[in-house]
Amino acid sequence: MTANVRAFCGDCRYEFPDPSVTQPCPRCGAARRNVLVSLEGTLSLREGLTAKQSRPGWPRFLRKFTSRHKLSRGGKEAHEVLDIDHTDPHVTVKRHHVEELINGGWTVVHDETESHPAKRRPPTP
Repeated sequence: MTANVRAFCGDCRYEFPDPSVTQPCPRCGAARRNVLVSLEGTLSLREGLTAKQSRPGWPRFLRKFTSRHKLSRGGKEAHEVLDIDHTDPHVTVKRHHVEELINGGWTVVHDETESHPAKRRPPTP
């Protein structure tokens, strides 16, 4: 990121050659300053989608699905899908899938499915 700083007299708009000078304006004698700071840089946007399914009376969400583009730990373009499924009251299933863009094609670098006993049960009537 680069920064550019310019200082102007607050009364006559004289531009100071050195923006850090704090002396009065050489043209009109005013002490007021207007300082303009410009920043330049690059911003990369990545899209993603998260959806949650819920049910009244259920202690947590039934299902949460996330799909997003990101940079991997190695700095490569990656696509990640995370699916947490609580629809079975006895088992929670987590699916995690990651692909990286390598040599112009998408390559699976991580693909796992885990099942765990559910921590919370739905209320019993």
